Amino acid sequence: LPEDPIRDELGALRQTIREVALRLAEARIEQDRLLASAAHELRSPLTVIRTEIDLALRRDRPPEALREALRAARAEVMRLAELAGALLDLQAVRHVGFARTEGDLASLVREAVRAMAGIAETANIEIRVHADDHARARFDERAMRQAIDNLLGNALKHAPAGTVVDATVEHTGDRWVVSVADRGPGIPATEAARVFEPFHRLTTTGAGAGLGLAIVREVIQRHGGRAFI
Repeated sequence: LPEDPIRDELGALRQTIREVALRLAEARIEQDRLLASAAHELRSPLTVIRTEIDLALRRDRPPEALREALRAARAEVMRLAELAGALLDLQAVRHVGFARTEGDLASLVREAVRAMAGIAETANIEIRVHADDHARARFDERAMRQAIDNLLGNALKHAPAGTVVDATVEHTGDRWVVSVADRGPGIPATEAARVFEPFHRLTTTGAGAGLGLAIVREVIQRHGGRAFI
């Protein structure tokens, strides 16, 4: 609907309908884009699995060659499982109701860091927490913990061995800011916004489903905040 120049009750109703229609159209476009991206991501591992099975069935092969084919197929199955799990997480964040309760963000970050300690030690990376004893706020603990886990996991994935990852909780203005910083190669300014889009990767060979930061953005937006680089 075009904008109504007359500012009366009918004009206000017309404007409301127009805004709702625009939001619905944007949601439909986003849904279609997500489905198209998911289909593209699914096609590659399924093609590899089918090819490995076809080659194994085409002719007799020595046991070691068959084991290698099974290892390759299993790796692609794990990739599909990771993608399916990430899609379910994104769907849950978008559509499951949030139960906001009084909690401690500083404590939540420390718990997440403790859970990542084994991965960090294996990668020879130290995680340091910078936070006050308490950071009281209202948030959905499950969703916020997932967002923090995703940030830490992303940092550990890109941080060079022998470096430090900093997890910080600080009060700025009227809100809390949770940040995770690593000593990796960084993200180009031109990609700073796009990295939060579903399935977006900086390289075509990047590991993971490309949904971790999209989930972070969804969680933070549902809490009335914003995610940024």
